[in-house]
This record gives sequence, structure tokens and C-alpha cells, in this order.
Amino acid sequence: MSIAPASPTREDELAASLAALSDSPIAQEARAYAETLATRREQRRRAAKAAAPLGAALTLLLVVSGTVGLRHQTSAAAEPTIYASRTGQIRTLLLEDGSTLTLDTASRVAVRMEAGARRLSLIEGRAAFDVAHDANRPFSVTAGNMTVTALGTRFSVTALPSDTAVTLVRGRVRVAAVRAGEVTLTPGQSTELRKDKSLAPPHATVSGDALAWQKGELDFRNVPVAAALEQANRYFGVKIALSDPHIGQRRIDGLFRAGDSRALIATLCSYFDLKVISRRENLVTLG
Repeated sequence: MSIAPASPTREDELAASLAALSDSPIAQEARAYAETLATRREQRRRAAKAAAPLGAALTLLLVVSGTVGLRHQTSAAAEPTIYASRTGQIRTLLLEDGSTLTLDTASRVAVRMEAGARRLSLIEGRAAFDVAHDANRPFSVTAGNMTVTALGTRFSVTALPSDTAVTLVRGRVRVAAVRAGEVTLTPGQSTELRKDKSLAPPHATVSGDALAWQKGELDFRNVPVAAALEQANRYFGVKIALSDPHIGQRRIDGLFRAGDSRALIATLCSYFDLKVISRRENLVTLG
């Protein structure tokens, strides 16, 4: 008995069609394209893996460059900052280290804050300093040939044409002058540069009087008239002058409101039997 071959099923027909299709040019092109994509993906993966150290090096370079730039900026920021006050103005400022700077009338101070030091320079006028303690950064103030070094201290420095002086209110300061040695002040003491550029020995002073200017007052105690006028004129728009230099050698006592030129003129005329002998726009002469 012979058995007739089975009729082809739909599955057999589909398989035969796919086999024929797999050998077609279209299928071969599709396989080649897929292999190309796979190759490209593998190349990108390997390239990314190889580039990882380079990326780390680039990041490090950027960080280092940023640090160098920051240091340069810090160095630039350490350039001195100039603080000034106008005629008749008493100005108080809080410095970045926590210290307080008070400027007397028509005064200028240069401030330079550094990593290991706080350096200030009184260019002209008078200033008081309430110093924040920082043992790692000494606080120094230069006025002419004199340098004051302090740690946790309150003191006043004067730099006028005829007077460069230091008065200590609290703490301890070391005052040094070029080729003139140094002295150490304790609270309530003062020193000044003498005409021969030497430092005067520490002597007692009344700190409240020395700092009266911070309250807008001028407290003169047995002060030569010329010295009193030098201080007082810095507050006035109108200057007071003397016709006779000998008058300037006389001494005066009194508490005056800073900026009140009329009261000072009246006092001088009364004390020393003077009168106004000339009056110009910005100058009053007594004699």
C-alpha cells in the first residue's frame, strides 16, 4: 500500500517563503546594515572607556586652574582699601576681620587684610581702632615713621603735620619708629614722635579726653593754641589763623563742640584779649 505524500501546510509554505527571502539581496543588505550598527556601538563603547582617564584629567586641570585663579583673585583683593571721612564727619566702619575703625574728620586710612597679617596705614588725620583678637594675624597701623602693633586692643593714632601720636585705651601695644627703637604702652598711656623723630617715653593720659573726638568733642587740656587750632580747623569750612605766632605758644583749656568755630573764636578772643582783624571767605584771622 503506497502512502501519498502529505499536502504542504501553511506553516511549511511560510517557512519556505522565509528561507527564500533570507537569501534575497534585500535580506543580505539588512543584515549587513545591522552588523555595521553593532560595530559602531562597540567602537563608541570602547572609545568612551578609553576617554574616561582623559575626562578625569580635564576635571583636575579645571579645578587646579580654578584654584590658581582664586588665589590670583585673593591676591588682587588684598590690595589696600582706602577709607576716608569728609570735613566735619566722624565715620565708624566695621572691618572684615571684626575690628572697628573710627575715622576723625578729614582722615584717610588704607586697609590691607592678608592671610597672616592685618596691615593698616593712617595716611592723614586721626583714627581709633577697636581690634578683634586674632593671634595668627597681627594688627598693625603705620603712621609716618611709626608703627603700632596690637593684639585685642583699643587705641587711637594721630597723624598730623605737627603731631604723630598713639593713645592706648585697652590691651597692650608695641610702638616702633624707624631708627628710634620701640616702647610698649599699657592702658592710659600715650607716646608721640618728637621733633628729632625719637619716641617719647610712655606717659599718662586721660583716655576719655584723647577719644573725645569720637563723640564730636574737642577736649583741650593745657594745649598750645597753635596745636588746638590745627586740630579744630580740620572740622571747619572756615579756618582760624593767628596774626602773631607768639599767640600760638600760649596754652588753652576747654571742651569744645567739633565744628563750632564761633564758640572757639569767642573763647580765644575772651581768654587772650584778641579780636577779629580780618575776615575772608574761608579765613578768619585773630590778633
